Amino acid sequence: MRRTLLLIALLFGPLSHAGQFYLGGQIGYYDLSAEGQDVTPVGINLQGGYRFSPFVGLELRAGTGISRDDAASVEVGVEHNLGAYLNAGVPLSDWVRLYGLLGYTTGEVEISVSGQSRTQQEQDLSYGAGFGLGATEQLSVTIEYMQWIDKGGVDVSGLTLGVIYLF
Repeated sequence: MRRTLLLIALLFGPLSHAGQFYLGGQIGYYDLSAEGQDVTPVGINLQGGYRFSPFVGLELRAGTGISRDDAASVEVGVEHNLGAYLNAGVPLSDWVRLYGLLGYTTGEVEISVSGQSRTQQEQDLSYGAGFGLGATEQLSVTIEYMQWIDKGGVDVSGLTLGVIYLF
């Protein structure tokens, strides 16, 4: 019982830390494999969440592709992705935070082969890691790698650059 209480105290932080809501956005490349082809369309994500402490939070994300990419006779684009994630991190200083993400993503890609298009929707366990650099007390810049989906012949991962505003 003591170990459980200690773990809860460590995860949900000191009493002096009030929780914080945050909103942000990201832009980056999706590394997408489908139909045996590897493409890198550009996408954007909107994110919002709540940090219970400096160490743990929950967040939701919604994203879409803003460009398509092709290889050989296959053109692929991300139609949308939605996810919910646990965000666990360690502040390395007052301005730098290293974090990991674990959650679940659902997404849809459009695949066009020789003029014939189809969409494929998949859901999968997702994970990633990144770090945030505080520009001010309320504004952070993030760099992050995520593995969103690796299922059903579709593999979607990517590197993003983002901005987060803490309320």
